[in-house]
Amino acid sequence: MIRGDVLRRFGRLDDAEDALLIVRDHLPKNFVRWQGNLLVAEAQLYYAERDVESCCELAQDALDILEETQSVSTKAKIERLYVRLQKLHQLLVLYRTWEGVLPSGGCVMQLSTDVVIIGGGVVGCLIAYQLRKLGLRVIVLERGVVGGQASTAATGLLAPFKPLGKLEDSYLDLQRTSLALFPQLVEELEDLTDIQVEYRQTGTVRIVPEKQASRLEKWTREWQERGVEMNVLQGEALRQLEPALASEYQLAVAVPSEPQVRAAYFMQAVALAAKMRGVLLLEQCQVISIERECSRVVAVQTRDGTSVACGHVIIAAGAWSEKSRDAV
Repeated sequence: MIRGDVLRRFGRLDDAEDALLIVRDHLPKNFVRWQGNLLVAEAQLYYAERDVESCCELAQDALDILEETQSVSTKAKIERLYVRLQKLHQLLVLYRTWEGVLPSGGCVMQLSTDVVIIGGGVVGCLIAYQLRKLGLRVIVLERGVVGGQASTAATGLLAPFKPLGKLEDSYLDLQRTSLALFPQLVEELEDLTDIQVEYRQTGTVRIVPEKQASRLEKWTREWQERGVEMNVLQGEALRQLEPALASEYQLAVAVPSEPQVRAAYFMQAVALAAKMRGVLLLEQCQVISIERECSRVVAVQTRDGTSVACGHVIIAAGAWSEKSRDAV
């Protein structure tokens, strides 16, 4: 393998390929980490031959081995390789890069994918991450910077209960179901990215007007009967829990089970996890039209001239979702 690397560096590409073929023929399959190193060496050879697509494919295979072996040296080699690949401006096949975010600056591209997601916030990136786990190719188009809007500015509060809100509410049911899955998602993201999102079950205290005391007691009791830990706090009990609260507030409901995360860290972890799974995140890429053939979506067009052929489009653009829908 070293001989092949040396030959490649000296431009003797045919001899380098012969050397790597010998390694390929004799390297045991159970030497997983060395299989990864061999894939990187072969990818580097394809790079030298300017076969960018084959280079990306082999490097992606090496990344799959990296996830199994956690080889830091292999990761570093692949990152250096992709830096070189980006300099070639072969953007058509760079959806498999380790970094995942392509440089902005008006590069016109023709891309193809299974799913386009409009919006690179926490919702868009999480959908992309989950779809990629199912084996779909995914491109996220973000009009600004990934995670640059509400997803990072948010408080990170995961609190579905609205005081005195309806008990029978399908949206609330969805929120509570999602919240039950959240600890598993946090563990998965932190293990994959090494980013600690500061998930804490801190509980919440919500102020309620004193004139709603009887309604609040009834509402709280109904949720308690459904198995939700929830308590009405008044006067001194409220002050003990939150001493900094202004004196004019005398009534509140506490939900100890409601957690929170550090929103900026969570956004970073979600975006990195999506990239590590092979999602392409394109920044400064505003969608201006969604093309259809009959009733099916076939492509999206962006303001900088990028065209992305696709079979499905998901709009997750937050405050800009209405404008994105108008592009249909």
